[in-house]
Amino acid sequence: MYAAITAALVLGAIPYNTKEALQLVRLMETHYARVGSMRISFEQTYVKRFHGPQGTEKGRILIKRPGKLLWEYTSPHKKLFVIDGKKLWIYEPDNRQVFWSEVRESALPASVRFLWSKVSLADEYDVKYIPRSKFGGPGLKVLKLKPKKRSPHYRYVLFVIDGQGRVHKSIVYSHQGDKNIVVFKNTSENVSVKDDLFRFTPPKGVQVIHAAAQSGDASDPK
Repeated sequence: MYAAITAALVLGAIPYNTKEALQLVRLMETHYARVGSMRISFEQTYVKRFHGPQGTEKGRILIKRPGKLLWEYTSPHKKLFVIDGKKLWIYEPDNRQVFWSEVRESALPASVRFLWSKVSLADEYDVKYIPRSKFGGPGLKVLKLKPKKRSPHYRYVLFVIDGQGRVHKSIVYSHQGDKNIVVFKNTSENVSVKDDLFRFTPPKGVQVIHAAAQSGDASDPK
């Protein structure tokens, strides 16, 4: 108990927007500014505050700038999130439903915003370097980004980055204390990614629903 209280006090004492924290954010932005496309494998675990891990999902992420994203779950259940540059599509085969909205109506998920944000993250977030985070490790550093304008969908996000600014893990915290943990693996950058991978047409027989936009950031895929 004493150790937990001490850790909380120390973490609370670390200020936001220090020189080191801002340098790490710029390192991230500089790295991804040089990346035009990516192929990534991921593992995602949703952890409820009082009930623990809810199982692990796996899949792949494809990104092509400007503004194209494919986030595909392959196990244990198939789901698909596609941003084609104009619209966001969410396809749930098990429910035979497709949700869509205009991209301008839906902010990017917090867990992948770093991949192609066009504005300075320091303009949108207060940033904090956490030197003794349990999510860190050899050669890895942890940044906490708290939105300057409150989001109804999440409280803050942690990014675990290496010395080149590449993100290895993101942890999105909800206002209820739940965690959405995404581990990025087998990342290939500046590779060939065809545009037709981001074209989505709702399959026949599914229900297509226009998702009304809400203020703030879109929830992260989970």
